[in-house]
Amino acid sequence: MHPKDSQRALELFWSCLTDEASRWAEDKLKGKKWRLNHVRCGNALANMAAVVGLNNANITAAMINAPDGTPPPGLPAGATGATVIPAHNVHADEDWTLAGGRPVDTGTATNAPNGALNNNNRIVLPDINISQVIIGLKGIILQLFERNRN
Repeated sequence: MHPKDSQRALELFWSCLTDEASRWAEDKLKGKKWRLNHVRCGNALANMAAVVGLNNANITAAMINAPDGTPPPGLPAGATGATVIPAHNVHADEDWTLAGGRPVDTGTATNAPNGALNNNNRIVLPDINISQVIIGLKGIILQLFERNRN
């Protein structure tokens, strides 16, 4: 998807929200960055496409615990970077579970692969796209349902 189209889709999504949903999205999602809680930034990778291209041994080595100490989920046999980092596709359910993708505040330092020997901290992308907003919203809704069920 072209960046301008992605931005238009995101703006359309925001405009469809009203009242409490709009206030909640403004607070929790709009203008946020996207952190991969289980994928470290290192190995002198040039960009996210290079992370997606990692073989099984290298993506396994790139997996780390989340900030709260939660270990990364086990990867399926033969997993690659493409298994962990979903392709951007607004027509499919992007699953960021393996990467631990979550929205974070804009004050969080961006830490994206840039070809340098990075600091081995979690990858933090500079913005959030429409698919990530939908996944973030879905995750929060599921948490609310679970909380209300108990």
